[in-house]
Amino acid sequence: MSTKRYEIKFVLNERGLAHLLSGINVLTTAKIRYPCREINSVYYDDAHYSSAVTNLAGLPDRKKMRVRWYVDREGYVSHPSLEFKIKQGRLGKKIKYPIQSLSQNKEIMALTYKDLSEEVIETIGKHQINISWWPNPTMHIVYLRHYYEGMYGIRLTIDRLVRFYSVNPLKLIKSDSCIKSRQIIAELKFSPTEKDKVSRFLTRLRLVPRRHSKYLDGLSRFGIVTYQ
Repeated sequence: MSTKRYEIKFVLNERGLAHLLSGINVLTTAKIRYPCREINSVYYDDAHYSSAVTNLAGLPDRKKMRVRWYVDREGYVSHPSLEFKIKQGRLGKKIKYPIQSLSQNKEIMALTYKDLSEEVIETIGKHQINISWWPNPTMHIVYLRHYYEGMYGIRLTIDRLVRFYSVNPLKLIKSDSCIKSRQIIAELKFSPTEKDKVSRFLTRLRLVPRRHSKYLDGLSRFGIVTYQ
């Protein structure tokens, strides 16, 4: 189980990203930590979209469920897992359960969303995860992530080329056309002990954080919720 951390997001254009990267270079010791890679997240919700509704309402305690895997520049798939992203006030954490049946040698893209859901249900049973609703796949989001890390474990991720796919249970994963976004999402992630350091950095950088959910953004683009 991961420890709780702060997560502060910024919604940027290319100019805003250049300003942020310049500030990172001048004001911090942060460096590129990992090669960039593609992230795939298939979100699950109940029939009433309760996860989306609680997020829209701004409730302090909420949870999102998703399957996530990574694709490197050579197209190699790794670390498929079932994740629960839990928000408690301004602090958040993630709980991950590896999906062993989706090994690194198995081509996830050859599955349908229904196949993927069966793997999710099997993982829930294997780990005796207590959920009170039937998990329905509702949104597939893909983006390219860049990683920076500085002293004290402060991390910065930058997400670009965001694409939203509708989820049809009988179709192959990512087989439909997608809706693309030009938004760039940057996120600072840090432990509560580093709050003052990050606050001073943001004051000098003069960037304004903004609440943002890729999940809600995707649902809104398909007309399921209203989100700005």
